[in-house]
Amino acid sequence: MSKRGGGSGGGDRKMLQLCAAIRRTLELTLVGDFEDEVLQNMSIESVEPVAGNRVQVMFMVHPPGSELEKSEVLARLEAARPHMIEEIARAVNRRSLPELTFWVIKEGEPGA
Repeated sequence: MSKRGGGSGGGDRKMLQLCAAIRRTLELTLVGDFEDEVLQNMSIESVEPVAGNRVQVMFMVHPPGSELEKSEVLARLEAARPHMIEEIARAVNRRSLPELTFWVIKEGEPGA
């Protein structure tokens, strides 16, 4: 029996593989490519597909960023977005990348 058949499972599997590759790339990029102490000390809690061609990346903010408002942390992530996209594009072989949506939670928050 061939694993290459049609069906909807293949697309889901490929998207999950892409999410895993995005996560690995962002983890390395946050630690190695930015001088911003807040970005360097963030962790990625999840990278999941959402509706359409979008991927949601959930970041956990650890000290020293914990005292910042979420809007400030998101602003730093948005400023870093072009470099993150560039690194993801280098790491994965795709014609187009999904749109990234950032979500921030702080260490110690309920649900964190």
